[in-house]
This record gives sequence, C-alpha cells and structure tokens, in this order.
Amino acid sequence: SVVIYHVTPGVRTPVRPVLSRHTPVLRALARESTASSTSSSSAPSSALASRRTWIARLLAAGGCAISIAQPPVAHAFANRVADIKYKANPGRPPLPLGVRADGTLQGCDGVKPNCFSTEKLDGPDEDIELYSSYLIPRWVYTGPGGSQAAFEDIKAAIGGYKPGANNIDGGGFEVQKSDSTYLYVQFESKNHGYVDDMEFKVVESSGEGGACEVQVRSASRVGFLDLGVNSKRLNVIAASLPADRWETQPITPKTHGNYFALNGPYLV
Repeated sequence: SVVIYHVTPGVRTPVRPVLSRHTPVLRALARESTASSTSSSSAPSSALASRRTWIARLLAAGGCAISIAQPPVAHAFANRVADIKYKANPGRPPLPLGVRADGTLQGCDGVKPNCFSTEKLDGPDEDIELYSSYLIPRWVYTGPGGSQAAFEDIKAAIGGYKPGANNIDGGGFEVQKSDSTYLYVQFESKNHGYVDDMEFKVVESSGEGGACEVQVRSASRVGFLDLGVNSKRLNVIAASLPADRWETQPITPKTHGNYFALNGPYLV
C-alpha cells in the first residue's frame, strides 16, 4: 500500500516505501499525468484536474490505499486538567510492579531520588544507607473495620485526588488494578506525558477490627530526579486520610535530606 505521512516540524517520521508490485502502475500513471498537463492549453486548471485524475486512478489501481499517520500524542487520562497534546513519554517501570512472593511491594533503586517505598528492595540484608534514602514508614490504620475499612479509605483518597494540584499530575490518573487488598494507580504529567506508578497493599490485621498497616510505593519511570513529584503526591494523599484513624509521616527535608538536596530547586 501507499502511505502518505503527515509531517510535523521537529518530529522524525518514518517513510514507508511503495510496494514493488505497484511500481509499473505508478510509473505509467505518472507519465500519463505529465503528458496531459504539459499539452493542455489551460495549464494551471488542467494540471490540477490532471493531478486529481491521477490520484483517483491511483486509488483504483491495484488496490492501493492512502492512509494518514498522525504524530504521536500522550494518551492522558480522562480526568486530566485540560485537552493537551504532546509526544508521549510513558517509559517502562524500572522494577517489576505488584506484590512479591513474600507479600510485600517492591522497593526502589536507592541511587535515584525519584521513588519512595515502605519496603526494602532486597529484603533485610539490603544496605541501610541505600534503602534509607527512599524508605518511608508504613501507613497505619487504627480505626474500626480493620483492613477492609482501611482499603476503602485509600480508594476514597485516590478518588478525591485533584490532578494539577501542586503543579503535578496534570495529565490525570487512572486506577489500573484493584482487588480486596491491592491498588495500582498510574499518574501522568501534563507537560511531557511521563507516567508514574503508585501502589498500595493493605496488610491484613491480626485481630478482628484491629489496627492494620498499609504498604505504599510511588515511583517515576523516566529520568534520574522526579522534581519533587512523588513526595508531593504521597504527602497530599496521606494528608487527605482521616486524621482520627490514620498515622502517616510526611516526607520532609528532615526525613529524606538527600532527596530534597538533589530535587530541591524544583520543590518550590
């Protein structure tokens, strides 16, 4: 098939060659079109008509088809702050998502200040200096109803999150997976289409109606720094939980000095 590409300045677009089986047809039509346009007494209008005829015959010849390829745009989620178009940069999660075999969420790459997790990357033997750069305390639910009530509070906090607040997540967010104890949400930036992954895992309470813990992880996929996005997101969601039944610790320069030192210029 013949493909005509829409070209946008500054965007590299691949060109697909015409299939060889159509080459004789195209050459014959091109010769006919050229002869027709040069022999016409009314050159401008006749040439235009000839080109139109050439295109029409091209469409009919050999089953050729013309399609228009649009430049790539970020998908952005339905609750984004506005209609926005930009090149998508979703990237891929650098570490596997989901609950590990030991029942915990993934840790973080301690070298990159763009992730927080309540869980260690390599378990109890991980170097304390490495995981202390990203580790945060598990959130604790102390209200009635146990783990089920805790999970409902988490889902309500996510549902009430406002894209674009604090100048982050303007591309919106969307729940990707939710079961009785696990919640996975994707957030997208407004300006560049970067996608971050956020996960929650409720640990079943030991007794009926007793306190329970919630594992939390928020991580960027692309880049070295996160420009303060993950700390802001975690702090906003934690603060939205009912204070009379939740215990959480804000992420601050005092708790994570290295993160704020590196991302500091972007945290205003």
